[in-house]
Amino acid sequence: MGGDEQDGAGGEFRPARASAPVGRVRDGLVRRGVDCLLFTADGAHDTMQQGGAIPGHLATATFGSRAPERLAVLRRHQGEGPLTAMEFWIGWFDQWGLPHHVRDPKETAASLDELLAIGASVSLYVTPPPADAGGFSLTLAGVATDQPGP
Repeated sequence: MGGDEQDGAGGEFRPARASAPVGRVRDGLVRRGVDCLLFTADGAHDTMQQGGAIPGHLATATFGSRAPERLAVLRRHQGEGPLTAMEFWIGWFDQWGLPHHVRDPKETAASLDELLAIGASVSLYVTPPPADAGGFSLTLAGVATDQPGP
């Protein structure tokens, strides 16, 4: 079960706040009897990993390209254990009022091949239709999902 509250997403490491909100989520889950693997999912940048990881729990990364570089960041913050792209973005994030982002399926497939060749685990994120709700993402991240599949 993953915890992802984006504390590190602002691009700065805030030691006084790091991991506090997601740590409270973890504590609540454990109090309620959750006993499965718990992990965090944060951007593959040093500040994001520092801002969201919880010591003693699996850290994973979120990205969609440059797997060797991104997994090296994850490994710096988690010296052992599986390397996992918990959100491998096959699409990209749109914002209201800005042009729609579309990713080339061949480039996406090449990035995924690169990730798998390293031996990392992966969870696909931002899937193409029909895994959406009429063009709207099933997540709350404002993600465009009408991407061509690889």
